[in-house]
Amino acid sequence: MKELGLPFAPEDEPSKLFWRFVVLAEPDQVPLLMARAKDPALHAGVVRRQVSYSARWSQLRVQGDTLVINAADPTFPSRFLPAAGTSADPTAPLRPVKEPTVKVPAASVLFISTSSPFEVPADAMVLVTGTAPGDKWFYVLLYVVLLGFIVVNTVSLLLRLRDRRAS
Repeated sequence: MKELGLPFAPEDEPSKLFWRFVVLAEPDQVPLLMARAKDPALHAGVVRRQVSYSARWSQLRVQGDTLVINAADPTFPSRFLPAAGTSADPTAPLRPVKEPTVKVPAASVLFISTSSPFEVPADAMVLVTGTAPGDKWFYVLLYVVLLGFIVVNTVSLLLRLRDRRAS
């Protein structure tokens, strides 16, 4: 990424299978990055980094068009920022930062989901639409055929055992 003049850093949660780097690129720099990654000698691919946060509603607030997450949770993924005092140098390495307050622009939020315990009531019923008991008539035929195989095999086994005892 130094050749493209983009700041980068190794991912702080590395993979055991391959190297992962985080590159800070402006929207107009993405096509250059994609073209560079298509070089077969690099065996590289570019994927937009998606980060998931888990927080309570009390830890969230909206400030203008920014979602602010107030949580000093060490399990939160790192944000990558240019090293201090090097914001003018585009080739400066990035550093992972575990911030206690994370500000996410609204345009970068893919979705917000809630989770709550799921409990099935004791009197719950499952309704299946589009079928009726008469639609499954062939099951009876299959059960009769299966029962026939069981009877034939049982009778042949008993006859074979009786023949062995007789001899």
